[in-house]
Amino acid sequence: MVLVLDDANLNINSGKQAYQISGIIGFPVFQALATITFLHNDEFEAGEAVGVSGAGARMYLNELTPIVMCKVEGVDLPFSFDSGASSTDLLIRYYERFRNESKAWKKGKTRVSGAGGTVKRRIYIQPQVKLVIGDKTVTLERVTIYTSGTGTASNAYLYGNLGQDVVANFESFTLDFSTMTFSLGKLLPQNANQKR
Repeated sequence: MVLVLDDANLNINSGKQAYQISGIIGFPVFQALATITFLHNDEFEAGEAVGVSGAGARMYLNELTPIVMCKVEGVDLPFSFDSGASSTDLLIRYYERFRNESKAWKKGKTRVSGAGGTVKRRIYIQPQVKLVIGDKTVTLERVTIYTSGTGTASNAYLYGNLGQDVVANFESFTLDFSTMTFSLGKLLPQNANQKR
């Protein structure tokens, strides 16, 4: 099935931030393509993985959402991946597992908007989080940690939602539905001095 919409219906304007979505490709197309590599220049290629260097992380699907296994402090934990999210959020399961380390975290509050309105939530900000994805290490700064559930039962076992900040410093990332792996390409030249 293909939906055709007016451009105005895919223009997102949330006050200070506005952007135009040119198109949305759903899972049935990606599954048929088998291996999709998203390049840093907002293009993608299908077929053999492009620019993948090294091993990827195990991936599986929760309904149609990719779940990526990331190592945090040496333990494999499941995170959803949302290519439309600008930043990574850590969920209550992460908070419960690592709250003994919360002395370095800063307390805060945030507003979350949805169909039911706007809700204020208590959060923590973790100054730095290291995620090992396959054979790459991604270091994230100032990551939000939610201390209560989101109300979605399908997220209850997840430790967080990975956003664009995870892939931003890499030339590419690949979702391989034939081997069920998620891989990061080479670091972009300006980030080459970061730990791989």
